[in-house]
Amino acid sequence: MMGFHEGARTLFLDAETGNSVFGKSGSAQIVIGPAAYGVAPAASIYSSNYFNYTNGKPASLKNQGMLIDLDTPAIKWGNGNFVVDGNGHLTAKGGGSIAGWKITNTELISPDNNIFLNSANGKIYGKGKNASGVLQNHDTLNATGEGFYLAPDGMSIGSTFFVDNTGQMRLGINAVRGTTDGNYWTIYGGKWKDGNGNIQNYSGSNISFGRYGKDKSVYIGTDVFTLGSKFYANNNGELRIGYGAVANSGKFWTINATSGANANSYISYGTRGQYNSVYIATNEICLGNIFRVGTGSSSSSVGELKLGYGAVSGSGAHWTIAGSSSQSYIAYNTTAFNATSGGSYSTPTINSSAGNNQVYIGTNGIRLGSKAAIDNYGNATFNNVKMSGTINATGGTVGGWTVGSNYIRAGNIYLRSDGSMSGGSGTRTWYINADGSAKFNGLDVSALKVGDEDILDAISRNTVKVYNYVT
Repeated sequence: MMGFHEGARTLFLDAETGNSVFGKSGSAQIVIGPAAYGVAPAASIYSSNYFNYTNGKPASLKNQGMLIDLDTPAIKWGNGNFVVDGNGHLTAKGGGSIAGWKITNTELISPDNNIFLNSANGKIYGKGKNASGVLQNHDTLNATGEGFYLAPDGMSIGSTFFVDNTGQMRLGINAVRGTTDGNYWTIYGGKWKDGNGNIQNYSGSNISFGRYGKDKSVYIGTDVFTLGSKFYANNNGELRIGYGAVANSGKFWTINATSGANANSYISYGTRGQYNSVYIATNEICLGNIFRVGTGSSSSSVGELKLGYGAVSGSGAHWTIAGSSSQSYIAYNTTAFNATSGGSYSTPTINSSAGNNQVYIGTNGIRLGSKAAIDNYGNATFNNVKMSGTINATGGTVGGWTVGSNYIRAGNIYLRSDGSMSGGSGTRTWYINADGSAKFNGLDVSALKVGDEDILDAISRNTVKVYNYVT
């Protein structure tokens, strides 16, 4: 059925499909389509300019007009700026307002133009004045002017509040800018960005104020706790207090127990072995570089005290007192006897490594420099000897003469302590007694006092007795 007005068709009813068209062709027409017809949905009402037509049938969207889909249901503007879909969800863009909020293609803008809801970049931000007083958008995370920013990468408010997606929050002066000298609090939650911008997990977390290690700063972390530059404690059991404690440079006290339950721990001031330092450990005590007492450097079974230049470092000339279950000694500029002995009646041999300015007094011997030594058998070596007083000896040699318990001997010649002497290839081949009597190869010679006369007695066999006058 069709209807005409002034020669123009204004009504068309299609008996086959039930579709109806109202209005003049080429002008604003309303189409009612109770059945599917081309690209048009079934049971719809739409304006004729909503579609492009082919052979009088809708073929494609024209981005104009309006469609009401009674079947889905849905309401659509041809330009796509307004849509209500089958779930009742609303899409509006391109202009207009909702509750005073201006609508653009990608944003909702508050009535005062200070708040923006941006759908294209997924962020909400405000507007405010920068440090120069110029009004500008606070539309990035690191913007430092007034306003605010909220997006997947983080949140910032003015210049004093900052949170990013790595788990870091900053609060205080210059917090958003993140300058190293800013006075702001930081809470770091355990993530970081690598060189490619990828977020990685991090085992440590911390709360801090100011720049780490500087005066008036605070750092409380899962690994370290610091106050300013003079207090430091870590989770390994180390505590440092004093000048340069956080930077680990300068003079400060240290309490250290980081090596395990069975290892040595210590309390120290300065660097061990340096001037004006103190070191108190479970195995030693040191004062500067001139005093050390503790276990030996080569064995924990040796007790050792060192005093003098280089006592702690072990270099330089200093006194050492050391002892163990097998050997003890007092020494200067050495720690060794440096002499060897073969046992009883053997002269000690001083090693070439013995120095002239060394002293050693130990259970294995005594040594003075490189020229004098006495071993623990009583044997002695001296380069030169000058003595006064009484000498008592029952062994050894003097000028090549062997010393016995009551004699000195050179080859077969004996000088005895009773005043006699003897010699020869056999036992007492010749001798001279203390009373003057003598025997030489069987010839006896005696001197006797017989008064005022000299008497020549007989010569009997191989015996000659001579009597001389003694005044």
